[in-house]
Amino acid sequence: MAILTASGQAVVAAAIYKSWESRWLLVESWYIHYLGRRAGLDEEQTWVAKLLAGTSAEVVLASLLASSEYAARAGNRPDLLVQALFQDILGRSAGPNEQAMWLQNLQAYGVGLTAWLIVSSAEHREGVILSLYNNVLNRALAVPASLPHRALFQRPAILDQAILARVFSTIDLSASPST
Repeated sequence: MAILTASGQAVVAAAIYKSWESRWLLVESWYIHYLGRRAGLDEEQTWVAKLLAGTSAEVVLASLLASSEYAARAGNRPDLLVQALFQDILGRSAGPNEQAMWLQNLQAYGVGLTAWLIVSSAEHREGVILSLYNNVLNRALAVPASLPHRALFQRPAILDQAILARVFSTIDLSASPST
């Protein structure tokens, strides 16, 4: 069966990852995590449509984080917004130098671009990929010694087009499911 080949598994995984249901679950998880509530039907449909039309998850998430609702949850102050973005996106607080730099970025470029720069950072991409390996495969990502560790996390295509295909292509679909 073609599905049992690595390329067949990648096609299936990519189709699942890019499905309406997958994108809806992603948007719903963002609303719960970042805004503390479920998305309204119109909100979900707007973001899901953008994802299905090819807008990257990083751009859509950054747009959500640029909302006045997110800023209000962060305390409606630039310094608190930077800290909230760091905590929510990177899982850590911004250091004093980072805080100063990102406050300058926020004032110069606005919330949307600042959020996108943090969301599209190698640090965040690394966290996403490592989380997928840990949560989907229950194992750590093995990086070949010949590949610089951070090189995996520099291209947005890894997150939006290939990561789940790569993860799921390592799963043996011919094995019987455990009961």
